[in-house]
Amino acid sequence: LLGKSTEFGLCRWGCGFVGLRDDPVVEHGHIVRLMHPLTAHEAAVCPKRVVRCPHGCGAVDLWSEEVPVHVEATCPLRQVPCANPKCSDILPFNRLQTHECQECPHRTVACSACGETSLAYKLPKHQAAHCRLRSTSCPACGDTLPAMDLSRHQKFDCVCRQVRCRLGCGFVESRLRAHHELSDCIMRSIPCVFGCEGGTTPERQAAHELECVLRTVGCPNRCGVQTDGGALRACDIISHVQNECPHRFVACELGCGKKVRAVDLPSHTASACTLRLVECPRCQKQMTADELDSRHPDCRARIVPCGACGLGGIVAEHLDRHKADECKMRLVQCKYAPHGCMKHPLFAYEKNEHETMECRFRLVWCPMGCGQHVVANTVQTHQAVCGMRFSTCSLGCGVEMREKDRLDHEQFDCLYHKK
Repeated sequence: LLGKSTEFGLCRWGCGFVGLRDDPVVEHGHIVRLMHPLTAHEAAVCPKRVVRCPHGCGAVDLWSEEVPVHVEATCPLRQVPCANPKCSDILPFNRLQTHECQECPHRTVACSACGETSLAYKLPKHQAAHCRLRSTSCPACGDTLPAMDLSRHQKFDCVCRQVRCRLGCGFVESRLRAHHELSDCIMRSIPCVFGCEGGTTPERQAAHELECVLRTVGCPNRCGVQTDGGALRACDIISHVQNECPHRFVACELGCGKKVRAVDLPSHTASACTLRLVECPRCQKQMTADELDSRHPDCRARIVPCGACGLGGIVAEHLDRHKADECKMRLVQCKYAPHGCMKHPLFAYEKNEHETMECRFRLVWCPMGCGQHVVANTVQTHQAVCGMRFSTCSLGCGVEMREKDRLDHEQFDCLYHKK
């Protein structure tokens, strides 16, 4: 009966009977759609209908009512979260293992060099900066080596590392040390320019050349003498000064007690020594020079000093003439004494300055410029009447002029002159 019913139809998926038709949809008095419940049921509602997986996994013979279980549990394209901690990726189930083992940035991986494990996203940083076995270049020499060996390389093996100069000047690069110690080090040994056995160093060369025992030096007595080999050497200077220098001081060989330069000794013994033998020019008796002065007080040929000016080397018979005519300490008279100069005492060495600069009775030029000679002590009196003195117009115009021009001014030029 049901098979021949006009109201119900059999679902082709086998779920049961469904109405064949329903009331049509009417809008504004017109039928806009006829309702066929069986067709709609078989197409979209029947739980037994065969449908495709919504994820497109290609599963066949999948009933509509099985879709939720399939999508949640068995579909290879269902979306599942990555199991690695802190990974927020959601991806198809069939790619989960590949993602977790090969792609996930939060998976645990081992460094291919040192074997240390870390998260995948940290591995590049580890390999670039932290891996002990990563290849790195020495910043000094450029050699490539494991990072764990870099510190030891820089301390002990790098040819560009700083090492101490074995001569003690400081630090240099290891590869340059041998050349530095041979050619550049300021502490290396170099020959002395004067040829001494010890040599010197560039650092002390200037100081060494000032103190080397073989340096050439001048005699401190400035004798200018040179040895057979050239200039004097510092090691020979003491012997030279004590035994050879012609300017060294030696005792007078006649025993007068004075010390004179060796080069002056012949002259001293011949003409200056008080114990040299001389002959009195008057009595022709030989005696020492000091005896000539002390034992012949009346000998007119003896040499005496002037007691006033201190000049020595004066023959006694000429002493009176010296005191009268030559001694600068003799008393003299100003040439203006007849005119009244009473300067006393006046010594000979003062006479010229006194007569030209000090004497009140000397003749001087008028300081006003009139050209007259006047006595120095009358200058002020002369200035009071000098024609070159300055005066003011007596008529009251206030003009200053020379006295010799005043009369002409008052007669011809003054503004107050009454014509």
